[in-house]
Amino acid sequence: MEKTKLGPGLVAFGCVTVSLWMVFWMALTAATTGIAVAVLWNWFVVSLLDVPRLTLLHAYGISLLTAAVMPVPQTGTGEDEEENAMLKLLGRVIIRPALLVFFGWVVKLLIGG
Repeated sequence: MEKTKLGPGLVAFGCVTVSLWMVFWMALTAATTGIAVAVLWNWFVVSLLDVPRLTLLHAYGISLLTAAVMPVPQTGTGEDEEENAMLKLLGRVIIRPALLVFFGWVVKLLIGG
């Protein structure tokens, strides 16, 4: 079988595209995680412990701190996992923070806030 060689311009374009895509997902993750942490903190911790409200950047910093000390789950490299990688990414970046805020809102309503 004959291998196709890619020109340097195409390789550079691919590298730039992948890098921009990674920056996009990192920024989206930062925003959604920070929003979820800030909202939940401001709903529950502020009134309970009489501490200052949390800004979006401070909330993201706290989520970075917790991510740094939490173990990273090991995943396999099977084909099924590669096919579901985008769904897992969307779940972690968008669905999980949205569900956290939703259930936090429900708890806040039950508390009477």
